[in-house]
Amino acid sequence: MSTVWVLDASAVLCYLLAEEGYQRAKAILRDAREHSPALLSAVNWSEVLHKLLRRVDPGALQRTKEHVALLPIQIVPLTAEGAESLARLRAKFRLSMGDAAVASLAEGRRGTIVTSDPDFRSVEGSIPVEWLRHR
Repeated sequence: MSTVWVLDASAVLCYLLAEEGYQRAKAILRDAREHSPALLSAVNWSEVLHKLLRRVDPGALQRTKEHVALLPIQIVPLTAEGAESLARLRAKFRLSMGDAAVASLAEGRRGTIVTSDPDFRSVEGSIPVEWLRHR
């Protein structure tokens, strides 16, 4: 059985901007292409777009959408059930809304969170985490 990869915004940004951890992110996306798409919550997709707009330029939005459309990434909408799970995990682990969206999706799909965000240390032991950078 292959791993269900659930991407945090930091993982997508790491790949797109070729930041530290890029090679691991690239390998995970290769695995996703061979087995099943990596998952990205629509909440985290919004974070990616927002950060790129702030860091790069307004034209980054369209270029990023076109680039990500070619990657083995499935953007998953937030449902009412997902929102309840998000709220529960946000309270339990004291996560931001974006981080709780990742955790909720990973928990619901029995997936592994892919991230470089140290805030996910709080979920280790409850939800698997794949770190893109050395901690």
